Order: sequence, then C-alpha cells, then structure tokens
Amino acid sequence: GKGAHNPAVITNGKNFLVGWAEGLGDEDIYGRRIDVNGTMLESQPFAIAAAAMTQTRPAFVYTSGNPMFDESYVVVWEDSRNGGGQIYGTGIDPTTGVIEHPNGVALVTTGFALQPSIAFDGSGLLLGWNGNDDILATRLTLDWKTQGPLSFIVSKGAQSESEPRVVGGGPLNIFAMAWRDERDGAARIYGTRISQQGAVLDPAGVAISPAGI
Repeated sequence: GKGAHNPAVITNGKNFLVGWAEGLGDEDIYGRRIDVNGTMLESQPFAIAAAAMTQTRPAFVYTSGNPMFDESYVVVWEDSRNGGGQIYGTGIDPTTGVIEHPNGVALVTTGFALQPSIAFDGSGLLLGWNGNDDILATRLTLDWKTQGPLSFIVSKGAQSESEPRVVGGGPLNIFAMAWRDERDGAARIYGTRISQQGAVLDPAGVAISPAGI
C-alpha cells in the first residue's frame, strides 16, 4: 500500500474490522474484516470512505439495535471534501461488510472539527472531537439524528485541548471522556463523565495524569 496510517480496530466477538487511512496527498479510508482464526474475509481491502479530497483518522464503535443492520460497526472520520474540518460517519454490517451509507453521513459541518471519537452506551452514541483546540461533543441516535444541541462544550480553556477519547456503557449507562490538556503549561490528561442526556458531570475536568512525570 501507499502511506497506510491511523489504524483502528473493532470486534463484535465473532470477527474483527481493521480500518486505516491511506494515500499520498488525498487520503481515503479502507477496511478489511478478519475472522477469529486470522483469515481475511475480503480478498482485498474495501473502501469505507473515498469521497473527494481527504478522509482520515477513523474511529470505531460496535453497536447493537441498528435500524438498518441488527448490529453495526460504526465508523467516524475527519473529512475535507468541503474544505476541511468536518466529521462524517457510516455503519458497516459486521457479517457482510455492506456499508450503510457509502458516501457517508455529515455529522459535524461547522467550526473546524478534528480527531473524532465515538462511543455507544447501549442505546445511543456520543461523538466527541477537537473543535478549534477545545473539546466538543454531540449525542446521536443509531440512525444518525442529533439528540439535543448540535454540539456542547466538554472542555474549553485558554490553552490547547485535543485528542479526545470516549467510551460508554457500564451499569450506570454514562460516558467517560479523556483528552490531552495544556492548561497547566505542560501536556496532561484530563477527563470527565458525561450523562446519557449530555450533561458534563465534571465541568472543570479531572486531572488524571500527574504533573512532572
């Protein structure tokens, strides 16, 4: 391949999907399913997102109860087809590899959105991203409709905040998000809990990595 990078991987417990960005100049996102014995389920990688300009930084989450498929590998990515700084997504059937929306669904089209991360809590999705060096998020249904505001602030400070990672689920059905934060003059990891309703439960952020390591 030419310039493959930004790998991501997900499983439904029966097989795996590996995705990555590839290309010199304009990039696209490709994927390949692998069974538990290590056998490639496609003879060649397939295109997940191959619109004009660049699609990169894929992030996955596994969901059940998808309206189109009984289960789905949900993937989101950075997309520059309309000038850069947007986030698109789609679902992939784990059993067949069929792509739900071959051209992708536009999820974030305002501001300058980068570094997406996606999580599932058993009923809905939380999408987080770096928006102009602040951490933003939105709640989505499994058919890609926004629940509540188009975006809400998770963390906004005078210094840079970036590289969000979000996970959902557990007995309390809440999300947790962590990110790189430079508020103290050096890069540290901060985090917060986020409710199913989109309430940021630790609005000042919690310092997770100690200073000075």
